[in-house]
Amino acid sequence: SLSHPDLPYSLQNMPSYMVLITCLLCMSSSLWVLAVAPYHFWVPDVYHGTSAVVVAYWSTIAKLATLAVLLRFFQQLLPQLDEMLQKYMQYGIALLALLTMIMGNAAAMFQNHLQGLMAYGSIAQGGLLMTGIVASTSSQLGVLYYSAVYGVIGLAAW
Repeated sequence: SLSHPDLPYSLQNMPSYMVLITCLLCMSSSLWVLAVAPYHFWVPDVYHGTSAVVVAYWSTIAKLATLAVLLRFFQQLLPQLDEMLQKYMQYGIALLALLTMIMGNAAAMFQNHLQGLMAYGSIAQGGLLMTGIVASTSSQLGVLYYSAVYGVIGLAAW
């Protein structure tokens, strides 16, 4: 839970490099599930090799649950960090989101199979979801609305 009452006190007493490393390690697993670059390499193979039910689950339900965790992470933890770490986190995630959208859309243009097109489209959508998280706390309502529409359409597509 990110609602621990001693969290702000604990973060203020830790060296900034340890806080940054801890945040990066915690976010690494979330970025893997969202298929954000450079954690996106598993997506095309999984989409090609599994059934439509499994792909529908991974492309929507798991991605949206992870998005909710990241929204909570940025809402609760990021304001507790000092300004330098906040900037590093926001710029780093924004760069990963941009890289993910470019790689997903560029690779989707050369696909001959529907599963490959859906896989790289899902990668690009992960980058788009990350831009809404990083943009500001006021854009989180828009991220929730977009993710609800994305979940319904993603499940209907499979």
